[in-house]
Amino acid sequence: MLRDHAARILVAVLCDRSRAVLHARAAVLLVVSLSLTRGASAGFQSSLGILTANALYFMISATSLGALLLASWELFTLVTWCGAAYLIWSGARKWFLESRSRHDSSVLAAHSSSGPERNLPPRTGRPARTGSYLCR
Repeated sequence: MLRDHAARILVAVLCDRSRAVLHARAAVLLVVSLSLTRGASAGFQSSLGILTANALYFMISATSLGALLLASWELFTLVTWCGAAYLIWSGARKWFLESRSRHDSSVLAAHSSSGPERNLPPRTGRPARTGSYLCR
């Protein structure tokens, strides 16, 4: 009797997980989009991150830490604020790194132009009109 019940639960869990895997959820879309835009390595790394997070959720669930968090309001609040602080820090770091890389690339593009203008001195003063073209 106990084996039948355990087998039914196992089949139900496997069917539910199979259904979840076949549906395109946010994690699947993240892996696909990163793989297509940044290559297979980025997709593989995001898959490892998702699997690590899932393993962490399973461990929290198996060790009843979730129940402990629900029972202790102070601990739940602490974990919530730590998560919010991490998200703010992560977003600010990404924002500052992107703005720095945009600034660095614009400075690099300004200093390393290609073509015949590469050996000319920097442009200063007012442009002179020569024919129908403006020359600097």
